[in-house]
Amino acid sequence: MLVVFAAIIVYMPWRRIFFALPLPKLLLTILILASLLAIMGDKGQLFYTYVDENIEELAELLAYIVQGALVIWYHCQLKHVDKEGISM
Repeated sequence: MLVVFAAIIVYMPWRRIFFALPLPKLLLTILILASLLAIMGDKGQLFYTYVDENIEELAELLAYIVQGALVIWYHCQLKHVDKEGISM
């Protein structure tokens, strides 16, 4: 596991991801809000009923969907950057 983690750190195109691409602010905001809802629903701090569990599960589902959308967005943006010939 440590080897995989080290390989991700070494071989990821960090410069292109952070400096050549715009930041998807809307997706990151939705991801943060979904994470907060999932945490609060897990602790039962929203309505103090069984509804909290449903909200937690739906917020987790939304977080997973947004993470997938972020991966697809970054993949398409990196393809566009590669076609433009920008390499850092």
